[in-house]
This record gives sequence, structure tokens and C-alpha cells, in this order.
Amino acid sequence: MSDEISSRPDESPTPAEKFAGKVHDLDAARRNVEDAASVSTGLWLSYLFVLVYIGIAAGAVTHKDLLLENPVKLPFLSDVPLPLIAFFVLAPIVFIVSHAYTLVHFVMLAAKVGVFETELNNQLGRATETKEYLRWQLPSNIFVQILAGPARIRTGGLGLLLQVIAWISLVVAPVLLLLLIQVQFLPYHLEWVTWLVHRCAVLADLALLWALWPSVVKTNNENKRPRPWHHPVFMLASLCALGLAFAAATFPGEKMEQWIGRRQWIGRRQWIPPNPLTAWLGQTDSKNQHLWSSFHAVVPWRIRRKERAAQEPLFQHARAPGIRCARSREDRRSEGSEYH
Repeated sequence: MSDEISSRPDESPTPAEKFAGKVHDLDAARRNVEDAASVSTGLWLSYLFVLVYIGIAAGAVTHKDLLLENPVKLPFLSDVPLPLIAFFVLAPIVFIVSHAYTLVHFVMLAAKVGVFETELNNQLGRATETKEYLRWQLPSNIFVQILAGPARIRTGGLGLLLQVIAWISLVVAPVLLLLLIQVQFLPYHLEWVTWLVHRCAVLADLALLWALWPSVVKTNNENKRPRPWHHPVFMLASLCALGLAFAAATFPGEKMEQWIGRRQWIGRRQWIPPNPLTAWLGQTDSKNQHLWSSFHAVVPWRIRRKERAAQEPLFQHARAPGIRCARSREDRRSEGSEYH
């Protein structure tokens, strides 16, 4: 009998049984959050650098640079100027890749925070003080603190400040940057770049935000398709951004300009009634009376009449489609030097 027992192989746990005990290890979940937070912090700072870098480079381009096709001088890389069109084509693409990569990492960070939050509630139950103590041990990454930080941070003024920082840096600023790039390039009157690069970039970035941002701000590990009617403010802001990119940010001679101009009238009046705001933006007649206006007409860069009048000689040749391209760069340089 003893020989039969000794002859049996030792019943050691299987690999599945070994790892089953570690699946719900709360300390392991916390370490996973710490590792993901350390990577995400560096990635977020790199993304902010790209955002500010492209914003400075695009904002420094003047109408004279567009007219003379001067290369774009990149910050910290002034010895390596980038051709004008190449910059305005590559900048939105590079930024969207950086933005998408950052959002994907934050989605994975939120998922790991969700695992930690689930195990914390399942294992400690109503031990509020112990759970709060463990929350204080989490990394000081703002996204970790927003999702699983102590109640004092998540519900207080500091939590509101952290949410504002997250929303501005990852939601608001990217769309504004893409709109800035589009508006800066508009006076060049190159329709294929405006359509295929700038407007499509705004549309693609909004699609990324709708697809990934809900998973960043929630820790339930559910990647459900967001429903616009559940987020009315976000939907309204998205429609405003699309309206700016497709309906307002146009240039003379463009097909969209002609199409919008024919369809912005209701009866004999435009659809925004006279009000002090549109009057301040320039919608007044010669007698300083307030006028009916449209969304397309009140965009600030369209009603800077003094600035536009001062630059009119430089851009008269660009009013008609095709004329700008027919002139040589030397002709435009000589014309630009005559007025500057």
C-alpha cells in the first residue's frame, strides 16, 4: 500500500492554478498602474511638446511668408527650414499620429486603473479608510488621480483643476491647433491641401476623440461606441469645430465658398439677427447700424477690414483661381519687396 502511494507522482499545481492566485492580486494591480503611469507621463509631456512646437511654427507664418513661399523656420531648428507646403501638409499628419498614440496609451492606463479599482472594492468592501490609504499610494499622474485618486482630490477643487487640464490638453487644444493650421494656410488658396489635409485632419481628430476619449475618462473597461445624444455639450462643440473647418474657413474662389454663399440666406435676410457681438465683429453698415449676418460672415479673420485693405495689393493676383500659380516666385518676391 505504501509502495502504491510512493509511486504516485507528486500532485503539483498546474500553471493555470499558479497564475489564478495572482490574477486578483491587489498589489500586482497597483504595480501595473504605477508602471503604466510612468510611461504615460513621459508620453503626455512629449505630446504637449509636439503640440506647442507645431503651434508656434504655424502661428509664426505671416501672409508675406505665404505670398513669397518662404520656408517655415522651425523652432530650435532654424538652420533646417521646411518648405512651406510641406510643413502645412506634414504638420497636421504628424500631430494626429502623436495625438492618437497618446490617447491609445491613456485608454490602456484607464483600463489598468479600472482593474485596480475593481479589485480594491471587491477585496476591501466597506473598509473605507484602508481603501483611501491605498489610493493615496497611487502615482501622482493626473489621470490616475482623476480616475482612482482619493475622494478629497477627485471631488474637490483640485480634482476640477485636474479635469480641466486633461480636457484642455487632450480634447480642446488639439482641435484648436488643427483649426489654426488651416486658417494660417487659407490665404495661400491651395484647395487640395485645405480639403484633403486640413479639413480631413479636423474630421479625423474629432473621430479619434469620440472613439477613444470616453474610454479614457471611464474605468469600467467597457469600450462601447459613444452615443452623441448622451453627450450634448461634446456633440455641440464637435459640430462647431466642423462648421468652422468646412463652412467658415474658406477662401474666395473655392467651391465651398460659393456653395456656402448661396445657401446662407433665409428669405431676404441672413440667419443671425443684429446684436452687439456681431456688430463688434464688424457687421455694420456705413451708418454704423447693426446688420443681419451669418456664421460665415462673423468669423474674425473675415472682417479685419483694415488689415485686409492694407494687404490687398499683395493678394490681388491670388483672388482668381490659378493666377497665383501662374506667377513665378521671383515675380512675387519683387512684388512683395515693393510693399514691405
